[in-house]
Amino acid sequence: MAECEHRDRNMAQILDMVDAGIAGIQVRHPDFVKPKLKFGLRGIRYYVEFPILAKHIDAFSYILGTEKIIQEGKTQWKAKITSTDSFVKGDNMSYMIDYATLSTGADGARSKGSIYIRGIKSASGYDSFKFVLEKNQDFCQLDA
Repeated sequence: MAECEHRDRNMAQILDMVDAGIAGIQVRHPDFVKPKLKFGLRGIRYYVEFPILAKHIDAFSYILGTEKIIQEGKTQWKAKITSTDSFVKGDNMSYMIDYATLSTGADGARSKGSIYIRGIKSASGYDSFKFVLEKNQDFCQLDA
């Protein structure tokens, strides 16, 4: 992931893990197509998102891994999970984490964000999810 001055610490760590995981998948499965990372402004919030399309996706493990990363930043960056939510109805499911961490742009201030994964578990085994991170501030500005 590209470096930038005001980069969200949790987002950076999560995306670095995604990059490393994708590289590992590409080694094991050379025909694997890397997911397209999208980012931009949605309303007043910046976002980064990417699709997860595969057989038998364990979406809950993705959100648990993300929660663990945030908790590991508790001492160094004062990262804190402020709320969690989940929704499961039929084939549709969604898991969400709201969090706060020290701001990179304003000393002593806290920067808030949301991370969620939502999608559909298919009876055929091919699942379709989207992993999304949203923030109002302290967001890495990448060139499109």
